[in-house]
Amino acid sequence: MHIFLWQQAIKFIKFEYNLCVTGSVYLGYILDSLTLTQGCTVTEMIRSPREASGSIAGHFSARLFLWFVAAIVLVAPTLARAATTWTATDEASLVSAITNAASGDTLQLGADFTVGATTRLWIKDKALTLDLNGHTLTLASANSGQIYVSDSDANPQPGAGASLPTLSALTIIDSTGGGVIAANASNNGAVIFVNKGKLDIEGGTINQTSSSGRAIDVLGSNVDLGPDYSVVTIGGSAVINCSGWGINISTSTSVIHEFGVALHITGGTINTPAAITVNGTPKDTTGNIPQITITGGVINGGIYIAGYTDVSMSGGAIDSPNRSGIEMKSGTLNVTGGSITSSGPADHTVNNSGPSTTGYGIVAVANSGYAGNVDIHISGGSITGEVAFGSVIDSGTADPKVSISGGSFDGDLASENITSFISGGTFTDDPTPYLAEGLSVVPGPGGSFIVKGPSSASAAAVPTLEPAMLALLALALGGFAFAQKRRRA
Repeated sequence: MHIFLWQQAIKFIKFEYNLCVTGSVYLGYILDSLTLTQGCTVTEMIRSPREASGSIAGHFSARLFLWFVAAIVLVAPTLARAATTWTATDEASLVSAITNAASGDTLQLGADFTVGATTRLWIKDKALTLDLNGHTLTLASANSGQIYVSDSDANPQPGAGASLPTLSALTIIDSTGGGVIAANASNNGAVIFVNKGKLDIEGGTINQTSSSGRAIDVLGSNVDLGPDYSVVTIGGSAVINCSGWGINISTSTSVIHEFGVALHITGGTINTPAAITVNGTPKDTTGNIPQITITGGVINGGIYIAGYTDVSMSGGAIDSPNRSGIEMKSGTLNVTGGSITSSGPADHTVNNSGPSTTGYGIVAVANSGYAGNVDIHISGGSITGEVAFGSVIDSGTADPKVSISGGSFDGDLASENITSFISGGTFTDDPTPYLAEGLSVVPGPGGSFIVKGPSSASAAAVPTLEPAMLALLALALGGFAFAQKRRRA
């Protein structure tokens, strides 16, 4: 960074002042020598931000001088300290490392050990990397989030007096392989709690063994401060094994909004029946509502969207044996790629506090107790289930908006409340009852059905001449012979 800044300053000098600039930059000295030539030569030695010899010639304007001041101010911190790796072999050394580490440092496990039930590992106002290094970190109690990624201004109520961007960030890697974070997060607890911070898991395994616990709990802001208030990314070779909820975008007694939450699934594997859940308490439909993007990875479990959320899927795979692949009670869903599979039997039971369906690849659920406004667009990907796509009613009369213009659907189609929403795609179930006006289906490979667009307008009729008229015309033109080909319909 420091070399880049000086390079830009020198480029500016050359361009703005047509000066010949020579010099060098290296660690320890900001500038070794700088020679400027335009009718005179000035050599300026600057050996630290606080020491300077010589004088600045009149050819340096105030604007040029500000370039140097800005560069020194921005460069000095980068020269002051290199990133440090802290080795932790027990609870005390890990807590000490977190306390004393600075942003950019790495906490590397050097042994298997357990963190006691009363100890919270709080990543606060700094960005750190945790390298599991092939070891197992056991959390004795994760009832309230034993690994805590949160800015100091996030409490007691997220958003109250807080500001963006966030400062707290934790990246989890496993440089050796086989590294594990193990916990039993009972009583709706979480292994990792993110509240105004960023969590990026690129390696290692999280094992959460309680059926009433969560691997990751994400809290949004009560006040809409902007995007990226709480951000979670799952990628690389990360594995999340959970007996309860995998990733939960939640609320609390004092937090009833979910502003600024973003979840990105770019890789890794999530193994839990309730892979991703968005709490349905908030009713906000505008502003920085939660964002979920799925571009890769494997999700072995269902996605349940109760609170209004923008969900997009362009890659990756969802395979849910016990729930519907994606159930939408509120928000928007845009599928352009990837695969979604639900392998269980299809069923719908009214539920005002949790998923209402099983066995649907994708399903829209109308329920008046949630924000609603379901809007689904599918233009690609493959969707499989006993019911590949469905729309059902729990309560209320608000119908979802659905548009299917592409994709492959293996399973039945079933809708209780909408029609005319299919304009493209390939189906194993005849989509005719749900086609948009003017469309039809044609047979496809293996007994499938392919949606066909409106028939093109028939070619304009071509006037034809009777043989007798042709003969008369030939005589009139001196005996030329005319042949007429009829255009095929």
